[in-house]
Amino acid sequence: MKKLIVILACIFMTACVYTQNTYQNESNNIDKQKMVQIETGKTDKQWIIANLGMPDKIQSNQDGTEIYEYVNERKMKSDKRFIFLFSINSEKVVAKRILGITFKNGVVDSVNTRDE
Repeated sequence: MKKLIVILACIFMTACVYTQNTYQNESNNIDKQKMVQIETGKTDKQWIIANLGMPDKIQSNQDGTEIYEYVNERKMKSDKRFIFLFSINSEKVVAKRILGITFKNGVVDSVNTRDE
C-alpha cells in the first residue's frame, strides 16, 4: 500500500511540471530593396504584384484611385504546458506595419507606411 501511495505521489508531482516555449514569427515581410525601387508616377500595378505579391487588402474609391495594403505582423506565440494535465496556447500581435500603395490610372501615386 505504501508503494502505491509513493507511486501515485510521484505521478501527481510530475503532472505539475511546467514548461513554456515562446517564439516569434513575421507575416508578409516586404523586401526593403524592392520597396525602394517603387517610383511614384512610373511604377505600375503589374510590377507591384509581380514583386510584392497580392496585397492583403484592396480598396477602390469612387474617384478611380485604388489602394493596395500589405500587412506585416510580428506575433509572439507562447505554448505553456502542465505535463499530463493541460496546455495553454496563446498568440499575440506585438507589432503591425501596413504598407499602403495608392494608384491613379494604374500607376503608383503614393507610398505610405504606418504602424498600428
